[in-house]
Amino acid sequence: MLELLSDINLVSRFDVDFDSETVTAVQGTFIEWDGTLPSAGAIGSNAVWTENRGSEWSPDHGATGKVSVLYGKYRAKTSEVGVSTSCAAGTPLYVDAAGKLTITDAGGSPVAIALGAPVTNYKYLGTDYAKVVEFVTI
Repeated sequence: MLELLSDINLVSRFDVDFDSETVTAVQGTFIEWDGTLPSAGAIGSNAVWTENRGSEWSPDHGATGKVSVLYGKYRAKTSEVGVSTSCAAGTPLYVDAAGKLTITDAGGSPVAIALGAPVTNYKYLGTDYAKVVEFVTI
């Protein structure tokens, strides 16, 4: 889940090749420009914007084999958070090898700053999410 809180007109969107059969990612996961999951500590990962429900992607992915990723400085909420991530406002967030935001620095640069502690039992568009963090990209 990725809930964009910034004006969509202020964010750049790019389409990247993405093989949903070999890459396990969902909306809100951070991926590399080549459509793969990042290595831990990767710099330059981007959040997937294309919608999905479970393993089903939106029709535009089926037609093009691409997903849209967001690039730039924006504020958002995502459910794609590392299991042990517990943070406060101002905590740097990194991307782990599963494409989730985490507080663990694996040798890279932070991609975002947390705007508060993760919220549990968050509901968005009728779906419940166990943990959601609000962030701003760097």
